[in-house]
Amino acid sequence: MNTRKFVAVACAAALAGVPAAIVPAKAGTATANLSVSTSIAGSCSIGAASMSFPSYAGTLDSASASVTVTCTVATGLSPYITLNTNASGQRNLTNGGSTLAYTLCEDSACGTPITNTTHFPVTYSTTGATNTVYGQIAAGLSGLTGSYSDTATMTLNF
Repeated sequence: MNTRKFVAVACAAALAGVPAAIVPAKAGTATANLSVSTSIAGSCSIGAASMSFPSYAGTLDSASASVTVTCTVATGLSPYITLNTNASGQRNLTNGGSTLAYTLCEDSACGTPITNTTHFPVTYSTTGATNTVYGQIAAGLSGLTGSYSDTATMTLNF
């Protein structure tokens, strides 16, 4: 548009009461991506527990312990516990050189033992969920006296 026509159009618009708009010319456009992210740090903890068998008298002894699992997120994790065993894979309560074999299990019938190679799936919550670990000492062991103990390290994987 030449300058005279522009002035004429601007004057006509001004006389009609419409302001003339000056629109700058576009030189081009540019785009870029905005990366948006967050992370949710899932952390869990496991409470210490203890299991005490009744006084062993040569018959099958059973016991249980409550283990509390607390995680910072409400869903999306699949935590499980492993429990260490000695090199032979057998758990033993000890008193000096004497040993008393026992088993830790997922169920009260001890059908599913928990070892350092098995995964005991546990429930969790943000306020703490209680899981039960069961134990058994087999019947028929004799000639043992005194106090026997062991420590099984619980490892929570999530």
